[in-house]
Amino acid sequence: MLFRSQRGALKVGSTEHNRLLLFKRNACFADIEQSQWFYYDPHGIKYNGMRKILKGWCGSVGKIIRVHYQDFIHTQTGEPVFIKYLDSYYDLRERFFFTVSEFREIFTNAPKSLVFVIDRGIYGHKVLTRIHKSGEVVITWEKGYKNDGWCQELPLTHFRLTRYRNNYQDLITCQFDCVRYPFEKISGYDRIIVRASAEKKTDIEVSILVNSKEISTEDAVTAMFTRWIQENDFLYEG
Repeated sequence: MLFRSQRGALKVGSTEHNRLLLFKRNACFADIEQSQWFYYDPHGIKYNGMRKILKGWCGSVGKIIRVHYQDFIHTQTGEPVFIKYLDSYYDLRERFFFTVSEFREIFTNAPKSLVFVIDRGIYGHKVLTRIHKSGEVVITWEKGYKNDGWCQELPLTHFRLTRYRNNYQDLITCQFDCVRYPFEKISGYDRIIVRASAEKKTDIEVSILVNSKEISTEDAVTAMFTRWIQENDFLYEG
């Protein structure tokens, strides 16, 4: 009986208005008014509920099943500040725009441009062009990079990054050599070619795209290589 009462109360209270109020309250705790950089992290999750929702690809189980998407937004230090649930009707390259639009509603005074670090799912000429025209800033991988972008003649940015892995005693130091130049395939974007090395790790070469001249090469690369800072928060997704 208590379970039914609680369930009924939750149903009555779970309105869009109350949802926005909770996000705004949480935003105060996370002090997002002082933030401009955010991690946008999409997750496809197997759906076990009663609703007849669309099927889609679920990477965690490796097949097409009923799936729903949880698009998380975290601060640069890992605090969770927004989440939106959707089915597979919209691709990330579509839902990014209305998710960000809703996210902006929880600010009192949102910056003109927000910076979103996105690990996967957003790459595409049309969507990146649209993001640039919208005024938002995105940092993401160039999909399908073939290790063919290094230019020896360009100025080199070299730096080191030491970060924690599983605990405060588990440190890893990475070294980065980077060159940067305009990305000819998508107007407004710079291409940062990164050669990264770390002890006991295979050296890699990757390409990072960013559509803001104001963001330094070091800041863009650091953001991408520390993008897992928010992973522990997924224990609380409900």
